[in-house]
Amino acid sequence: MLARSYDSRDARGCDLILGRAHPGEGITDPTRDELYVVGNVGTPVGILVLREAAYVHELEVGSGPIAKLHADALANYAVAAARTKGIKSAVFLVRAGNDRMKRWCESIGAVKQSDPGDELYLLTPP
Repeated sequence: MLARSYDSRDARGCDLILGRAHPGEGITDPTRDELYVVGNVGTPVGILVLREAAYVHELEVGSGPIAKLHADALANYAVAAARTKGIKSAVFLVRAGNDRMKRWCESIGAVKQSDPGDELYLLTPP
């Protein structure tokens, strides 16, 4: 079976699929997401929601009174660079136990996405 781009006639079917997988959650944002489906137009049987994002896997600024300023400066610069490429979201990988980084992510408006038991995978095609 081949995948295809979402068609507006797929809306009801996609709502049903996502409602079963994530009850009560709005997990798509039409301004940032691309939707791909499998199945006939109007009756999709599978969906993939893609949001292009920057992947932040290292942010080291030490500690001390100006560490937050350094982190803010780096993040602001990275956001500006990502926006020039049309990227509107970022994924932060934070090491377990790094509570200071978790607080900083939340302070800039990042929202924790992982539920207990979920795991983040990164694919970098050749």
